[in-house]
Amino acid sequence: MNKTTYIIITIILIFIITEILLRFIGFSPKVFNQKFISKPEISFVPDSLGISLKKGKYKININNCLEFVATHNSEGRRITSKINNVHKNKIFIYGCSFAYGYGINDEKTYPYLLQNLLNNHEIYNYAVPGSGTIQSFLKLKKTLEKGERPKIVVISYATFHEERNQLTRSYESKLFEGITFNKGLVSSKYYYPRCTIKNNDIEIEYIDIVKDFYPVPMVKFSAISYFINQIWNNISIKNTVGFPITKKIFIDLQKLAIQYGFKLIIADVLNIRKSSEIKTFCFENNLNYVNLFPNYSEEDFSLAPCDPHPNYKAHEIYAKNLYEYIIKLM
Repeated sequence: MNKTTYIIITIILIFIITEILLRFIGFSPKVFNQKFISKPEISFVPDSLGISLKKGKYKININNCLEFVATHNSEGRRITSKINNVHKNKIFIYGCSFAYGYGINDEKTYPYLLQNLLNNHEIYNYAVPGSGTIQSFLKLKKTLEKGERPKIVVISYATFHEERNQLTRSYESKLFEGITFNKGLVSSKYYYPRCTIKNNDIEIEYIDIVKDFYPVPMVKFSAISYFINQIWNNISIKNTVGFPITKKIFIDLQKLAIQYGFKLIIADVLNIRKSSEIKTFCFENNLNYVNLFPNYSEEDFSLAPCDPHPNYKAHEIYAKNLYEYIIKLM
């Protein structure tokens, strides 16, 4: 056996042994397999902030396990009532799939339930799945500049929004997988904002995920590639420690509240260790903060096994907790 052959065989053996060991300790390659079927097709459409809601009534099936009905109005919001409520007292809710009510029928989402509790107010649900806090800020700012004047603005917040605000590689990989997997969202372009802080201001770059993201070769087939991909993603997540973008956005939201005369509420939909840091920050900066999270030690409030999002019981608790906080605030 010559030296070159020996080296090649050795490398192959090392690769095979490493591949087996990584699979044994839990790094088997995973394939994105969430199924999303919308009738009529495409209830979401790409825009510069990720996606927006397309007008219509949609029956959505998730993983052939869960089906729900979502109705989007002509202004790109999910409905909070089956009748048109016209009140001077408006409450705007911004957020991600939790506030949108992903997996839940219209009338069971917490913004809809809140509308039932506050019938002398008009609730606007501006939440869009996949959003971070930056989308909430930008959409609110645009709405205010158009002349809308809410009495209260609720930012439905979760600590994982920081990863979205920064568009870490970890979150970008999730977006890339979703874009390429779901036929309804296949696009030659798919933009999403990436935030950085420069000179104490937020700088936003609009990234085309389709062109910007480069997956690790063989990541769907090789444990070694999957391991490298996970390490790379974990490194990108480290930049989210301390929630620098979130905190700056909260201060900017507070400035908008003072400028336009509305009450701002940071409504946390999670209750994990990281939530305490956000709670402390809000209290130190005179921001109204409430945690809406139900007690998961009592029962499972998710849509498992079909989907990890909150179920109807969780939304009932969200609505109750937010209603009680709003009443105290008023």
